[in-house]
Amino acid sequence: KDAEQRKLFTPYSFTFNFNAEFAFATRFVVAKESSSTATVRVSMKFPGTGSVKLTPRFAPFSTALSGDHTFSSTTVTFNSSTPFVDVTIPIFNDKLAEQDEYLNILMESPTGGVIAGLPFFTLYIPTFLYLVYSRR
Repeated sequence: KDAEQRKLFTPYSFTFNFNAEFAFATRFVVAKESSSTATVRVSMKFPGTGSVKLTPRFAPFSTALSGDHTFSSTTVTFNSSTPFVDVTIPIFNDKLAEQDEYLNILMESPTGGVIAGLPFFTLYIPTFLYLVYSRR
């Protein structure tokens, strides 16, 4: 019977779909220039099969230059047994006296899902090598 107590003559079926959601596990990571790598975790809610592209953003969106890292655009692929993927970003100590740097990464071009929330991730690279103190 249905909600109004009428007899049903055919079986009731309901088909629904949901979209997988891609997101950064965190929006911000701090990595020293001397640490050699930083890890970005990308997760997929409602795991299925899909992919998303991660693209570094350059000036004016980032201050880290090519001598500071070698991260280039990469596609992260998911399947039903991988709810998250860790992406490693190589960081180089250029040993220059410079300001602190940051690298912004954009998540784009999802397949098999949608991007949840803001599609940006920031890697902050403080330069601790050349601290200068003045005595007065």
